[in-house]
Amino acid sequence: MFAITHSCNLNCSICYLPSQDISEITLEDIKRFISNFDGPNIRFAGGEPTLREDLIEMICFTRSMGKSTLLITNGLKLTDRNYVKELKKAGLQLACLSFNGLSDEVYRKINGRPLLKIKLEALQNLMKEKIKIVLSVMLVKGVNEDEFKNIYRLYIKNLRYFYMLRIRTAVCSGRYNSDQEQIYLSDIVKMISKTTGISYNDLIDFYY
Repeated sequence: MFAITHSCNLNCSICYLPSQDISEITLEDIKRFISNFDGPNIRFAGGEPTLREDLIEMICFTRSMGKSTLLITNGLKLTDRNYVKELKKAGLQLACLSFNGLSDEVYRKINGRPLLKIKLEALQNLMKEKIKIVLSVMLVKGVNEDEFKNIYRLYIKNLRYFYMLRIRTAVCSGRYNSDQEQIYLSDIVKMISKTTGISYNDLIDFYY
């Protein structure tokens, strides 16, 4: 995984990065690291990686080395269908889209501004270009636990477009220093059980 930039076009209250004022890795160094990496997968992260003007070139180079590509993004730039087409043409195979709810109020609290329309448009463009999607949910205690059931329904309804539903929880790191009680793995399992109708014990038994 490469944090190819620490810059971002959002100012999220839960960001794990303490600062955006960190020098970027050069394109030449990134290509060198990819060339010397024996693993099959490269993930481009940030900050917000779509702010790098040379991201398309990075993806093209990665594919030329026979490695798979994944982009971890907030999706703001993916509202541009032509940009999504460029990503597809370059060889992007997976997009991990941050998607924390289906209400603007949730995005105001977590990301600082209403983003629902933008998130849905980014999602639609990825679907149209047939780029497989990892739907990435960040659960924040007292903010968006109730959103999970609606996100899950969206995921199931459009299952053919998705590769994975990724569930994470906010922890005290970077800018997020909250005294609010955390959401734990056991809480997530209970949430999944309630949403899917699969018993808690069956989910635990399946995992182990």
